[in-house]
Amino acid sequence: WAMQVRDTGMGIPEDKQEHIFDPFHQVDNSMTRKHAGFGLGLSIVKQLASLMGGEVAVKSTLGSGSIFTVTLPLAPTRRETT
Repeated sequence: WAMQVRDTGMGIPEDKQEHIFDPFHQVDNSMTRKHAGFGLGLSIVKQLASLMGGEVAVKSTLGSGSIFTVTLPLAPTRRETT
């Protein structure tokens, strides 16, 4: 199962894309940035997808926006007990 979310924002530079799922990471962390936030949203999405056996991917083009894809398995995964 997959779901995509597309935006028409400024896009994410390729060299920053590997870090956007890190907690508290922001592409633009300057004092004059135009967008608010703490850098937790994408980190939470990745953690939730991972807990459900899935993953999150991003494709982004500067000046054109980004596409985020969340992929989850159709069958429930078994949770290991310790």
